[in-house]
Amino acid sequence: MSINIQIGPAEAGILIFTFIALVGLVIFLLVKLNRKIEEVGRPKFGFLGKSLTYTVAAVMLGIGSVIFVGYNLGRINSNDTRTNANNSYKIDFQSFDLESSDKTKAKIALSGVVLEDSIVWGNNLYDLTWSISNSNSTIPPIVEKTRGKDSPSYITVDLNKEIYEITVKAQNGTTVISKTKEIDLRYK
Repeated sequence: MSINIQIGPAEAGILIFTFIALVGLVIFLLVKLNRKIEEVGRPKFGFLGKSLTYTVAAVMLGIGSVIFVGYNLGRINSNDTRTNANNSYKIDFQSFDLESSDKTKAKIALSGVVLEDSIVWGNNLYDLTWSISNSNSTIPPIVEKTRGKDSPSYITVDLNKEIYEITVKAQNGTTVISKTKEIDLRYK
């Protein structure tokens, strides 16, 4: 038994048209289904269709940081007088040029300051001892008693126009701090 099928040009055109229409319909359905899948996968919440996950996480982190810092700042006790490793004492001084009546000498003013934890003079009074020397001589020490924020340090000295080493020592009970600087008065 043999089947003999003959397709003419009209039938071939109908078959080709039907095949193209079926392929087009399948492509159309696939594109439509793909769009539907994308639409279902897109979040329906957030701002302009964007997820708010990162924004919520950042806000929660910020609130937590504020609470943590506020809690720790509230635990600071400003009346705590205990000494800890962070307490530091430092003395510094400045020299100011003044007009001397003797042209062969230089007149300077010296002012010292004690810093307790970066606070000028803190809450204490200090005795300051100034030692001034050069390669040829030493001037007797100058002592300033009970200096603090209400009675700051200030002395004036007439010196020959030479290079001097100036040392200031501040003492309050067992706390002793000193600083040494070299000043050149040759060109004053």
